[in-house]
Amino acid sequence: SASGSYSSTWTYTVTSGSTIPAVPANLTTSIVSGNVYVNWDDSANATSYDVYSSATPYGTFALLTNVTTSEYTYTPTATKMFFYIVAKNATKESPKSIIVK
Repeated sequence: SASGSYSSTWTYTVTSGSTIPAVPANLTTSIVSGNVYVNWDDSANATSYDVYSSATPYGTFALLTNVTTSEYTYTPTATKMFFYIVAKNATKESPKSIIVK
């Protein structure tokens, strides 16, 4: 019988930029040699990440930089900084991640 050879594995081919990236998850910050190390999980369908920061959690967040890996080391200019991350690809952006300090 051929019934045992049926495969239910699905393969999805995603063309870059057509799918909204996943929201960056599991953001953490730590202090490394006086700098703020921000780390998060890779987001599906993302090709880069925008890192936003603010001195207060309710302030205006400004774009710090765009990175292609799911980490960023920030040399602080303020004592307390808050961050959030937006995953991006060619045409789409994820909703912003949670805010971390």
